[in-house]
Amino acid sequence: MRNRPPADLFARLPGYMRSRDAAEGRPLEALMGLFREELGVVEQDLDQLYDNWFVETCEPWALPYIAALVGARPMREIGEDQAGLLRAYIANVLQYRQAKGTAAVVEQAARDVSGWPVVAVEFFQRLTASQNVNHLRKNAIAFPDLRDSAKVRHSRSPFSRMAHGAAAGAPNGWSGRYNIPHLGVFVWRQSAAPLGQVEGEQSAYMGGPEPFANAAEPGLLRFDPLGRDLPLVNRPEADKSVAARMTARTVPAELQRGEVYDALNAAREAGATPDEWFENAPPFTVRLNGADLPPDKLFCCDLSQTEASDFRRPANAGEVMIDPALGRLSLHPDDEAAPVEVGFAQASSFDIGGGAYDRRESVERWLPDLAIEGEPDPWHIGVTKVAAHVTDNPDQGGVVVSEMREAIKRWNAHAAGNPGARGIITVMDNASYEEALNGQRRIILPAGAKLAIVAAAWPATDLGGGAFERQKGRISPLHRRPCLTGPITVDALDAGDDEGGELVIDGLVIRKKIQLRDAGDLSRLGLYNCTVGGGEGKLDAPIACGAGNERASLTIHRSVLSSIDLPTSAGRLSISRSILGEDRTADGGAPSLHIIRAPGVDAEISGATVFGRASLRTIEAENSLLLGRVALEHKQQGCVRFCYATRDSALPRRYRCVPGASDPDSLRPIFSASRFEASGFARLSLSTPSEIRQGAEDGMEMGVGFSNRDPARLANMMDAIEEFAPFGLTPGVIFVT
Repeated sequence: MRNRPPADLFARLPGYMRSRDAAEGRPLEALMGLFREELGVVEQDLDQLYDNWFVETCEPWALPYIAALVGARPMREIGEDQAGLLRAYIANVLQYRQAKGTAAVVEQAARDVSGWPVVAVEFFQRLTASQNVNHLRKNAIAFPDLRDSAKVRHSRSPFSRMAHGAAAGAPNGWSGRYNIPHLGVFVWRQSAAPLGQVEGEQSAYMGGPEPFANAAEPGLLRFDPLGRDLPLVNRPEADKSVAARMTARTVPAELQRGEVYDALNAAREAGATPDEWFENAPPFTVRLNGADLPPDKLFCCDLSQTEASDFRRPANAGEVMIDPALGRLSLHPDDEAAPVEVGFAQASSFDIGGGAYDRRESVERWLPDLAIEGEPDPWHIGVTKVAAHVTDNPDQGGVVVSEMREAIKRWNAHAAGNPGARGIITVMDNASYEEALNGQRRIILPAGAKLAIVAAAWPATDLGGGAFERQKGRISPLHRRPCLTGPITVDALDAGDDEGGELVIDGLVIRKKIQLRDAGDLSRLGLYNCTVGGGEGKLDAPIACGAGNERASLTIHRSVLSSIDLPTSAGRLSISRSILGEDRTADGGAPSLHIIRAPGVDAEISGATVFGRASLRTIEAENSLLLGRVALEHKQQGCVRFCYATRDSALPRRYRCVPGASDPDSLRPIFSASRFEASGFARLSLSTPSEIRQGAEDGMEMGVGFSNRDPARLANMMDAIEEFAPFGLTPGVIFVT
């Protein structure tokens, strides 16, 4: 839709009328101003009606009508944007029909209607057979080299070229996969979450992700700033056309040591990697001592270790060894003190927690309370480790500081002299801040004060003449995931009968706990898209408060936390699309750890997974997994619907919850991983009973995966495969993850 200003009707009137109107006090100009506003509304409506003719620009409500015009099969909603996510399917359906029966269109159609990366494999082309001398298949290797353990290990990969003997059975099973009529549809139930530098190449750039360094193992670092051994995944290249086939470079597959080793060796020998892998879309980058390392300075190896100091190191300074399977890198002893920045991607099952995904939906929930239309702009400051951006001059994009504690210090001074102050601290990069915001550096919130700490870009407007400014209250929450390594203490001052202070944190990874000062008077704490805890792969940092903060309310949205401890609060607790706690028990059963201790709080839980016990005043829960015993002060209030809750939980009335009175005790969730250190953390396994995988509202899965709508994605994919698959082939969905 165009964003042109409406016509100035008053300026088009004759000059004598405008002069006479000025002498009369400008009543005609005021009237024409009203006409101008209404004309603008009409013009915008006309522009939108024109845009609604086209599938690329139409509003979501118009998509079903355009789909009916081209005869596209109705599909289920697969996300919060509802039918908008199916825009590509409707736009390409005519091309699908032209290419019907090809593996390429099966991949494209299945990907468009499900949102999952998909690779289609015609298994009859992978069978061992006597070849026609006029049509040799050189890549169909019937007798593989058993010395090449990497290729043998991945012989069942969708990209393997090894031939197999014929088998009988279902195409989605291991034993019956390779048969003449079988079509395999390989699916990744994950996306690649890239993290890297957020600006162009700069000299001595220091604002990107910093690998985790353990003092006990100098020189051995983890790509993940939290210190987890998470495998790196490929950064998928953009899809080029409907006819293009998927390759290993276009899916978020885990990087294998063998393929990275071969690519880096090829770069050293020929000066380029196969398919220009490291030139066009490198799966990872390393910046050592202010300089980007070329592929010939990177070496791939196994960096697993048997003892603390037993790991391989590069032979020369300025070189780095990489283990993509463990997400580790090692440095030469001479480089241990040098600054290191990395770029990489890790598997992500859900767009929650501290992440570089699009967070505009969450920011729109709290930003209007700080940047209020018609009122003065909020106090605003930026934080970055990029020295070129640090300035106190507003005409040079200030105020921007290099430390979080300096930003907090300035906020505390501003809030002390401005009752009801509103402020925003914008963290503008992906760096790790080795700081503790407690003690003398704690966050102070006077009565009525509102502060937001958000990971986002702060766009600058060029004023000409070498000057530029950043508009207060204007942010772009994309591609940022900074890490704060120290704890946070929130000191909300006594507000009496007035409203207390409020704090919002959006998009940050916080290794340590968030502590509310005892005897404080916090009104509200909002955590959006945050990960609290997780240092070295364990969720062990709570949101805690001793006595005080009786009226504090807590809002948690799209976040990952370890636990909540508010023993004296009587406010409200809202949890949506989040994960609380983890299961570290040996048998994988329901954990007994107290995850939520807020006996005076009224809780609302929606689309969340809670790994542990909870004590609350009342509860309203839906589409959630409550894996520990829930104890309530008042069971007569509230309702629990479409949830999994343990039998011993003291809950209000249940509606379509499991397990029911007649259900077996074995009916419980099964997770791909229940520990935070794993890439599939809190994702329901395919072996989970259907009562849970499809037991939530609209037939979706319970827990944090409710918003992913995986059952709808799978059903859409099966419908598309049925319509466009080659005639006579039997499709089978094979989940790679």
